[in-house]
Amino acid sequence: MGRLFRSVMKLGLTGGAVYGSCKVGVWGDGSNTTNVLKNIDESLNRVPGLPMLKQELSKIEVIPEDLKDKKKARDYWNTGVIAIFAFIMELPELSQKWACVSYRTISAYMQDITKVREPQNKT
Repeated sequence: MGRLFRSVMKLGLTGGAVYGSCKVGVWGDGSNTTNVLKNIDESLNRVPGLPMLKQELSKIEVIPEDLKDKKKARDYWNTGVIAIFAFIMELPELSQKWACVSYRTISAYMQDITKVREPQNKT
């Protein structure tokens, strides 16, 4: 039963992510993706305080002075790529761990709900 629930949860999360991304047009051509990013940016601008944060972040130097040297920038880039692939390699184990934690949490909530719903015997 637990394996089936885990598989259904994984399938549901994956299917929901793919459906949602298709629905908003992420998988379309470049203009669709541009429109999606523009909509996200417009939505984020409505969050209180975020435009001010963006303004402050725009003052930050994009490439630090110590990375202006091409060799340092290349090494920095390679470190980022290695970190991304290390995360991708660990993703199956992390997904399994997160699914187990979610399953235990949901099971605990369901047990609490069933305890509340059970009628009390008055003696």
